[in-house]
Amino acid sequence: MTTSSHKVTIDASKDKIFKAITTEQGLQGWYSPKVEGKTDKGGEVTLSFSEHEGPFRWKVAEAKPDSLVRWECVGTSNRNRRHFPPFRQD
Repeated sequence: MTTSSHKVTIDASKDKIFKAITTEQGLQGWYSPKVEGKTDKGGEVTLSFSEHEGPFRWKVAEAKPDSLVRWECVGTSNRNRRHFPPFRQD
């Protein structure tokens, strides 16, 4: 199995970044125009991009404020289920 890692620097507070990837409004602001479900730990969220892309269902496997978010794909129109790379804040 191959592992890859990417580091991205964002000029925003940890709190603002955490909200952007863990709230319905935050995800709609940058990632997907249609977000439904529970975005807290253990919740499932459905993301749709267009009539041709999605929906994609994700489980929020981990959510530690201002430090880590990990999603797992639990349903998609694609045959492959994948893990979404974790978001870590240093």
